[in-house]
Amino acid sequence: MKVIMIMIMIMFLSSGLFTTTSFAQSRTNLLDMLKAKEFEKLESTTKQIQSKFEKGALTDIELRNIYRQFYDLNNETLNNLQEWKRKFPSSYAAYLIRGTYFKRKGFDARGNKYIAETPLQNLEKMREYHDIAKTELTTSLKLTRKPFLSVFHLLDISQSEGDEKTSLELLESANKMLPSNTLARNRYMDSLEPRWGGSYEQMKDFIAKSKAEGVSAVGIMQLEAIMYDDMGFTAMERDEKRAATEHFLKALERAQRVGGEFRKDFLKHSNYYSCREPALKKYCQ
Repeated sequence: MKVIMIMIMIMFLSSGLFTTTSFAQSRTNLLDMLKAKEFEKLESTTKQIQSKFEKGALTDIELRNIYRQFYDLNNETLNNLQEWKRKFPSSYAAYLIRGTYFKRKGFDARGNKYIAETPLQNLEKMREYHDIAKTELTTSLKLTRKPFLSVFHLLDISQSEGDEKTSLELLESANKMLPSNTLARNRYMDSLEPRWGGSYEQMKDFIAKSKAEGVSAVGIMQLEAIMYDDMGFTAMERDEKRAATEHFLKALERAQRVGGEFRKDFLKHSNYYSCREPALKKYCQ
């Protein structure tokens, strides 16, 4: 009987997408499937991934990380993506991937400088790419039960456009789909920074609201870290190095407790200064 049970367990573990090994492999193989034009396999695998997320067996971070392999596509893979869409016109993943690609391409075209320092042609190119992204992502909203990643990427675009009403609606949609999410809340928190028209009071109010909504202690630490990261940058711009260091330390300490990829994804200022200011050296990576 014991031997039979072991054999059944081996068969189960070796057959499903949702085992640790096979699921980890799917992260590396999806782009290979696209390159090889294995559209049926791609469609089946991405549907299983989305189903796993919608059932609560994948976090928003894990889902986002799976699709990161599609961030940098070339002409060949873009053409293959269009062919995938033609073969599967209702493919949620195909629309999501193309929308995400053009969202990122838009931000790359814009660059990282302040709006006043950004050439007009860069902004026009960003809008051109973001129009494509919005069409793809908006279409994808109707193609699965919980299109969380689509909403997250649309939120990113709406914030870049300064569309506060749409941004709030998208945040509420993301929270309804996944009350425990950190991705959408963290992205929204960025838009509350003073340089984008927000304030630190608004950031504190948003943290308090998130606590009231039942966001986990780890989620709250992330929001606090984003706030302190920006407060440190503001202080550094004012040449208030002591205050900047105190804020950066609060951000980095929280990020260390959160772990994972949070620091790399959201603490751009603290990361930069951690290896340049002696008081932050212990956090230098």
